[in-house]
Amino acid sequence: MDQNVDLGLAAPVTDRAESSVLRSILQKWPLVMGVGVVAMILAVLFAVLGPPSYVATTSIVVEDPRVSDASSSIALNPERFVADQVEILRSHTVARRAADILAESGLEGPLPTAQDLLPDAGMLVINSPQDSNVVLISLTDERDDVALEGVGAVLAAYEETRVAEAERSSASALEQLDARIADLNGQLASLRDEIQVAIPSEVEDELEARALATLERLMELQDELLTTSSPTEIAQISASITALQAAEATTDGLLSAFAPANLDGLLDQQSALITRRAELTSLRDEIAVGSELAATGITFVSPAAPATRADLSVPIAAVLGLIIGLIIGSVIARWMALRERRLSGYAEPGRVLAAPLLADVPDFSLERLKSPIPVRDHSASATAETFRFAASNMAVRLKAVDMKCVSVVSGTVGDGKSTVAANLGFAATGLGSDGSRVLLIDADFTNQTLTSMLGVPLDSVGLTDVAISNAPLSFASQPLNWTGPGQIFLLARGDLPVDTQSFFWSDDVRRVIEEARKDFDLVIIDTPPLLQVAYAGNLARLADSSVVVARHNGNSAELAEVRDRLTLLARQSIGYVYTKAPMRGWMSEDARPPARGKTDAGLAIGRDGK
Repeated sequence: MDQNVDLGLAAPVTDRAESSVLRSILQKWPLVMGVGVVAMILAVLFAVLGPPSYVATTSIVVEDPRVSDASSSIALNPERFVADQVEILRSHTVARRAADILAESGLEGPLPTAQDLLPDAGMLVINSPQDSNVVLISLTDERDDVALEGVGAVLAAYEETRVAEAERSSASALEQLDARIADLNGQLASLRDEIQVAIPSEVEDELEARALATLERLMELQDELLTTSSPTEIAQISASITALQAAEATTDGLLSAFAPANLDGLLDQQSALITRRAELTSLRDEIAVGSELAATGITFVSPAAPATRADLSVPIAAVLGLIIGLIIGSVIARWMALRERRLSGYAEPGRVLAAPLLADVPDFSLERLKSPIPVRDHSASATAETFRFAASNMAVRLKAVDMKCVSVVSGTVGDGKSTVAANLGFAATGLGSDGSRVLLIDADFTNQTLTSMLGVPLDSVGLTDVAISNAPLSFASQPLNWTGPGQIFLLARGDLPVDTQSFFWSDDVRRVIEEARKDFDLVIIDTPPLLQVAYAGNLARLADSSVVVARHNGNSAELAEVRDRLTLLARQSIGYVYTKAPMRGWMSEDARPPARGKTDAGLAIGRDGK
């Protein structure tokens, strides 16, 4: 039979229980509370001993100035305009200029730099409530005068930046328009000379006064239109130009009757140039007005009140510190739980060890058992029955690979290793038709828990005497009181002092184990914790195989280390016993079979059949 075949005596668990956040916190609650208290104390100390903090706040109401311009054809988005102003206030340009203004304010001592006045630095906070034209500006500093001057400097820098940007953006366009208008004026002057030359001499005296006066007046009005910015004057000049153009049309009619053919073309060209110049002049005025409007947009400014203290009060600091600490502690607890995942089901160790379950043993307290050896002292209990299951399954595994010596191992102290070894020993005596001779070896020289549990004096003759003094094994093996089938013996530590590390590497110990294999049907070695005592690995190598003890709610990472250690020692486990487990349904008194009889594996575990 393959050594790793699962005997099928335990139903697999399909759901892998993961530690919840709440469970992690409850398991690590001292850590969580400790971190919370430490954070609370630090927060209170900072509130009491930390530097003072002052905050100055101002608010402005902004509105897109183009909203009031009825002639503007641009589609406006008020929300976007407010967002743009917030971004301008947060810009590096405003921060640099505000730092310069503060430096020129005459305040003494260290002052915020441009880097300090950027929103990311935390000193300056700029925001705008949703669906509102209000922009709030707050500045925090250790000095109240710096906070107050600083918020004013930011506002002044913002206004200067807007004016400079508006002037820069319009200057280029106005320069190009002025050059184009000057070119049109030159063309009009040339045309005027050509028209005067083209007028016939026979009508020149009659029409010259009227035509030339009209043309000269038109030129004067165009010049006035270029030099005025008053809307009223612009309207009056435009009306006069219209009237003169009508009069000019009359004059043109008279000229057409007497003038040569090319005069009509010159007059049309002149009229087109005058119209074009009027359009460019109007566009220039619109750009100039728009530039002036763009530099505005602030409809209201709330003066900054004197800076107020912004420090946290001690109670608020304590509450915030505790909350933050509890959150940090919970995160740490969850992280530790993920790293140290607990075994929550009897099938989970099998996935770690790649070994079958021999039996899951319920917590002794669930049946109120008084003795640590229920197989001997509470034979009718469900716990005793699970140990008989484990012994039967272990015997099947050992027989399949022709083995007689097994070590009982665990990762650390407290998993129930010695208890499992003792109960497996008593349960294994019932295997076979006439019972079995079983030898328990207490090789945990540090604790000797097995010897104490079985009521044998710690200074009894034992393993060291047989290995070093060549005492007979039959003499050193202590028969244990047992009324069941078969016989069970204990080989205690012995009373000779030894160096344990070298002792278990010696050929003498190996000789004792070989002799025990010949004299007994089964040898069970109780070893020290495999991950805590170095010589435990030597003992595991002396046995044919190992039974691993895994505790409910134990650490799966430690169990994985046990597996790796056994692999390194070239000793695979024939199975594991899951201890301190919850009681399963079949273990109830009404559901379980009689205490003595046949196991599911078909091996007799009692002589009387009851």
